[in-house]
Order: sequence, then C-alpha cells, then structure tokens
Amino acid sequence: MPQIKFPPNVDPEKQNLWRTSRGRGRDRYLKDSDAVIERRPVTWPYIKRFLGEVRPMRAHVIAAVALMPLAAAGAAIMPVASKVLFDGVIPLAAGKTETLAGRSSELPVLLGRYFPSGDLTIIPAFMGALALLAAASLAIGFLMRYLMMTAGERLVTQMRHKLHDHIQFLSIRYIEDTQVGGIISRVMSDVGEVRSLLFGGFLNFAVNVVRMLVLLGVLFYLDWWMTLASIVLVPGYTVVFLRFRKRLRPAWRHIREEVSRLTARVAEVFGGARVVKAFVQERRENGIFFKWCNDLMRKNMRVHRLHLGMHSSADGVAQMSRVLVLGLGAWRVVDGQISAGDLLAFTGMLFMFFDPMVEAVQINNQLQQAMASVERIYDVLDRKPEVQERPAALRVGRLEGRVEFENVAFRYNREAAKKTLDEVSFAIAPGECLAVVGASGAGKTTLTNLLARLYDVESGRVLVDGRDIRDLELAPYRRNLAVVLQDTWLFNGTVRENIAYARPDATEEEVRRAAEQANALEFIEKLPKGFAEPVGERGVKLSGGQKQRVAIARAILADPRILILDEATSSLDSRAESLIQEALERLMKGRTTLVIAHRLSTITNADRILVLEDGRIAETGTHDQLLASRGAYYRMFMEQYGKVKFLRRAVEQKVGELAALPASAE
Repeated sequence: MPQIKFPPNVDPEKQNLWRTSRGRGRDRYLKDSDAVIERRPVTWPYIKRFLGEVRPMRAHVIAAVALMPLAAAGAAIMPVASKVLFDGVIPLAAGKTETLAGRSSELPVLLGRYFPSGDLTIIPAFMGALALLAAASLAIGFLMRYLMMTAGERLVTQMRHKLHDHIQFLSIRYIEDTQVGGIISRVMSDVGEVRSLLFGGFLNFAVNVVRMLVLLGVLFYLDWWMTLASIVLVPGYTVVFLRFRKRLRPAWRHIREEVSRLTARVAEVFGGARVVKAFVQERRENGIFFKWCNDLMRKNMRVHRLHLGMHSSADGVAQMSRVLVLGLGAWRVVDGQISAGDLLAFTGMLFMFFDPMVEAVQINNQLQQAMASVERIYDVLDRKPEVQERPAALRVGRLEGRVEFENVAFRYNREAAKKTLDEVSFAIAPGECLAVVGASGAGKTTLTNLLARLYDVESGRVLVDGRDIRDLELAPYRRNLAVVLQDTWLFNGTVRENIAYARPDATEEEVRRAAEQANALEFIEKLPKGFAEPVGERGVKLSGGQKQRVAIARAILADPRILILDEATSSLDSRAESLIQEALERLMKGRTTLVIAHRLSTITNADRILVLEDGRIAETGTHDQLLASRGAYYRMFMEQYGKVKFLRRAVEQKVGELAALPASAE
C-alpha cells in the first residue's frame, strides 16, 4: 500500500480533503483510495449473504429467471423475421421459389403450403404474426422485470428495516461516535443501491448472459465460420474488462464514504441552522459545501474515466467485429455462399449479440457501486452491541428502587490513562433523593449513563434491588426509569405525542393530568390546537421552558420507580421553576431520585448530596453538613453565591442610606 506524506499540522480529519486537492490523474486517485480504504478481496462472502436476504422473495426471482430464456428468444425475433421476409415472403408473393440472390430456398416451398404463389395477402399475414410475436415478447419482458422490481422493492424495505432495527439496538457509543448523516446515508442511500444490485445488476447480467448464449447458438447455426471470425476479438476485451474492473471496487467504496460524509455535514449544518445564522457563517458553510462537492465531483469523474475506458473498449470490439462481418458477408453473398436474407439476419443478430457485452460495462458499474454499499451495510450489521443481555437475564416487574454502586470504575476511551469514574461506591435507599454535584468532567452524567445501562462498567457493579443490572433484561429494567435531560429533546410530532412517548396508550385524561402536574397545561391550552399542536423538529416551535415542561410531563406520565433529573429546571423562569419544583417534589415522593445539579440552589432540600472530584467521591452529606465541613461543596457554593450575597448586602446598605436622607437632599 503506498505511503502518502502529509504536510505538518494537518488535522487527520482533513487529510482526505488534502489528498483530493493534489493531482488529478487516474493513478493518483487510485492510490488515494487505497490509502483511505483497504482493498478487500472480492465479494463472494458478501454475495452469499446477500442471496440469503433474497430468500423470502425467491418465488418472484425464480419466476423471473424462468422467463429469461423466453425473453432472450424474443430478442431473436426480428433478425429471424428479416430472413423469412427476404428469403420466403417476398419471393412467394412475387411468384418465385428462390431468394432474391438467386439461391434456392426451402422457405418459399414451406410457406407455399399455406399461401398460393403470387398471393400478396401473405405480407399482411406475416406482419400480423410478427406483431403478435413482438407483443408476446414485450409482455414476457414486462412480466419478468415487474417480478424483479417487486422483489427489489421488498428487499429494500426489508433491509432498511433490518438495518434500522440493528442500529437502534447498537450501543449508545456507536450512535454518538457516528454522525447522524452517516447513519441516514446507510439506511437510505446505501440500502437503495441494493435495488440496483438485484434489479440493475443481477437481473440484467443474467438476462444478457442468456441472450448472448441464445444468440450465439443461432449465429453458429446460421454460419459458424463468420461467427468464429466475429468473436475473435472478445478474449482481448475480456482481459481489459477484468483489469479495469479490479480498480473500480475500491474507488466506488471510497466515493460511498465521501457521500456519507457529505450527507452528515449537510445534516449537521441544517440541524444547527440557528447557530450558523447567529454567527453569520452562511457563506463559510456554503464555501465548505462547495469545496466538498467539487472534491466528490473530481473523484466521480476519475471513476467515470475508468468506466468510459471500459465502455470504449467494448464498443470498439463490437464495431470492429461488425465491420469484419459486413465485409466477409458481402464477399460471401457475391460468391453465392449465403443469401442476402442470411446476411441481414446474421448482422442483425450480431449487433444484438454485442449489445449485451457493451451493456456489461454499465452493469459492472452498477454492481461495483452496489457491492460497495452492501459492504458498508454489512459493516454495520456485523457490529455487536456493546451492551448486551446475558443469556439467562432476569425479567423484572415493578422495582423497589434501591440503587448501589460498588467500586465502579469506567472510562469512555478504554485507551485513556485517566478513568472517568474511579472506585466509586455509594447507595440510594428506595424513595431517597441523592444529588450529585461537581465540576464539569467530574463524572456526574456518567453515573446516570451507567445507571440507565447505556454503558457497562469497566469494573465493579451497579446493583438495583440487590441485583447486578447486567443480569436483568434491558427493556423491563429501563421501563422502571425515567430521564429528564438538561438538553431537552422533543420529536417532530404533536404535544400529546411527545408527552405520551413512553406510554402511547395513555388516555387523554392521563396526559392532561401529567401536563398539569408539570405546569405545562397553562401554555398548552393557549396553543392554537392545544395538545394537537405540532412542536416542530426538536421542539423548535416551543420556547426552552415550554420544551422542558413537556419533557417533565413525559417523565411524570412514565410513572418510574427511579427518576434521573439532569438539572431539569435549568431552562425555566423563576415563576415556572418554583411551580415545577413543587411538582417534581410531589413526583419524587416514594421514588428513588438521582439529581445531577449544576445550580446548587436547586438541591438544598435533597436527602443527601454527593460531591465528585476527578471521578472520585470527595464528600457526602446533607446541604447543611457539607457547608459546615467547609470542604469541596462549601467552596463550590461560595463560588456560585458568595459574591451574590456580598453584592446584595451592598445594595441593601445603599438603599438604607438613601432612605435616611432628608427630603430636601433628594
């Protein structure tokens, strides 16, 4: 594999763009694609797996394959009809028993059994029979392609569902590490290429092979000597075809990766459209998109040059063979060895014989693109979820809610020297509220991720009701949890659909009660459509506080045993915050609650407060106990509120001085 030297200080993510700005030659491009994507040996394992996906549609495929010989035979109708016309119909209609070239023929004698010599009605009868045969050929071709198209659409739907289902159950690490646009590209674009593999690739390839074999047999029957002369150049083209084909696979795989990256960029930019506009970066983003599109265009053009080289080679072989046959055929007609009808039928079939060979270049192009996509699909399907249920996992019902962390250690990057959590141990009694505070990066959110089993611990255990959560079935366990995040996520649906997301079968009264407890009913009733009001993508039609209250109502309706709050009131104004805080306090009664706090004022009433520093527990206790100990919590509290307290005293003192002044001094 060639080594590519990069300039100093080039970010690894930008190395691919740097490559594309260099050189435009075919060899340079192929080296670049090799440097980015490994050249894999081809594809029989992938084809074998793909054929397994086709098994549910095998009835359609088998029926289509059975029609292929008939469709191929239909391709020979016109050349054979031209021979019958020139060597049989026209002489008989003219009252002759020999062909136009003067050679005797059996066709006038054969047709004379049904039509008298000189009867011109043979011509319309011949045209009618030919029209019927052509219509039957078209119907067979239509049915064959319809069956394959039906199988192709069913296959695409099946594989999209299979891929989407698999990605849904992959671990959160993969979803967070993969751009959303990349996932969209695999589910939609790559799976769409599968249709080309089945319909545009395998079907056309099989049809063309059958057609070439049928036509080759007819050609040998008509004139084996000219047939051998016409295919003498085919072996040379086969060598050229295989050589070009070997280079196309890694090139198309590289392009599929680039399309995925471009799709991810588009999704990211328009997902953050408010940030782009707020910082006036529209022109910059357009410039980046324009550059990436041009890079992709250059790569596509380099591949198309390879493709056109293959196409020109095939077309050249076909044209030279046709010239050779026309010259030899003309000489043999003059010599009286064959009739004009023989030459016309032979050349017509020869033209049709080489058409599939020329089409094979386009079919190969489709196959290369489709196989690159199939490889990317199976790269995802072969991934195993990082968080998996054990074979004998226990199905739990309603949990009591006792939570214990025993010597838990964890790091997101397993190669990192420093752990995100290091030997963390604590317990939460059923119905207790534990608040976790600490600086950014201390490991607060990691605790919630491990409790929800979005990740598995590196060492130690997380216990719920005395059982290791790795021994529990995931879905029943997570139904006992509800999460309200600081970064609220709403789906593009109605207010009701978002509140009832965890319980789609909830009644209207239950949804309304949850909204009322979350202090959301007040603004929902003012919306034009009430609970049926669309919230837009990510809830863009609602304010931050409104989105937060919808998310809290969603958690209330879920009725969890364990509640995780990641600063759930951070986006609310002071009035709404007090009302929601009261609602949350009512919700937390009897439920185990883990609160991730950034503003310390929101957790003063927690049963206990746990302080994290650098992934370790620094101290734990109640709000008053931790302030009295003057440790890490005290320092954090004073950093947030010490200056506020000082300023408030200064303002109160100034107000008092102004109030003491006589009226004349004012």
